[in-house]
Amino acid sequence: MPDVVCWLFDSEMHRPRLSERERQKIIIYRYDFHRSYPYIARKMKCSLSTIHNICSQHKQHVDSAALVHHGRKKALSSSMFKHMINIIRYNKNITASELQRHLFLHDNINISIRTVRRYRRSHFHPAHEILIPKLTLDHHLNRCDYYLTHINDNFHTTVFSDEKMFCLDHTSNVVWLEDNEPIPTREIKSTHTKVMVWGGIWYNGRTELGIVDGKINYKKYIQILQQYLLPSMPSSNHFLFQHDNAKPHQKIEVMLFLRDYAVRLLDPYPAHSPDFNPIEHVWSWMVQYVKQQCPTDNGTLIEAVQSAWTAIPQSIIQAYIDDLPTRLKAVYDNGGARLD
Repeated sequence: MPDVVCWLFDSEMHRPRLSERERQKIIIYRYDFHRSYPYIARKMKCSLSTIHNICSQHKQHVDSAALVHHGRKKALSSSMFKHMINIIRYNKNITASELQRHLFLHDNINISIRTVRRYRRSHFHPAHEILIPKLTLDHHLNRCDYYLTHINDNFHTTVFSDEKMFCLDHTSNVVWLEDNEPIPTREIKSTHTKVMVWGGIWYNGRTELGIVDGKINYKKYIQILQQYLLPSMPSSNHFLFQHDNAKPHQKIEVMLFLRDYAVRLLDPYPAHSPDFNPIEHVWSWMVQYVKQQCPTDNGTLIEAVQSAWTAIPQSIIQAYIDDLPTRLKAVYDNGGARLD
């Protein structure tokens, strides 16, 4: 065989040889989670024979690394690779250049940034942090107090409401070009298409979805309640209305409006607690539905959002509401902290 670096392919699936990490995943799927060979093959996108061979080697205590053909000497030994992994674990936002500099200054290891990225990619994948408001001690206590106050409540008689901004995300397609071929362009109608909506749900129903123009102040919020909440909210005196602590919601004019129409509020509602509102799960369901509709402009985005609101089954909404007591209990057991 010529002395060159070549790809080794699985004979049946025509894919590159599995990495050591992928082999370990297969062993975990099989012996820790007791998954079937077909399930693992679908999950790992390889053939049944490959899965069978790897599991057989594991049962016979064959070191899979010994089966890999020898090639170029590794830039990092296994111990130094583990050391690099630990550095990244304790400094999750460290850049490749910072990691390269750290290895050179503290461990006397001189490797290229490209090699650092290759090793890092073998064990980690990039992700954007989710930014959420910081909870203070008062927030933790208020969230625990909310559970104690409503521990015996029947949330089947609560109308949960909220606003949601749906945005049209334009993403470019991956294209494969020949040398000197120009990069293609694709026209889009708008790069900042978004729509604000308001909605309310309860165990056996939902309001009409309100499309909101511009920002919501207390005057516009009163109009929303008058147009969408009052005509559809159950008339029973046992029903309570829930909204969060947004400034327009807390205005005295809004409080007087609700009192005049005999709408009773679910109090006290703690600040920074969207996880206490089942409608947040409805919004998440709708976001996935809207993405599947592939809207291209403001009109199709509004149509997709309205279609999602009517498409979500009431049984799913009921499941979200039924799960609320369990979530509240878990938050209380966790000292008022958010759940992962």
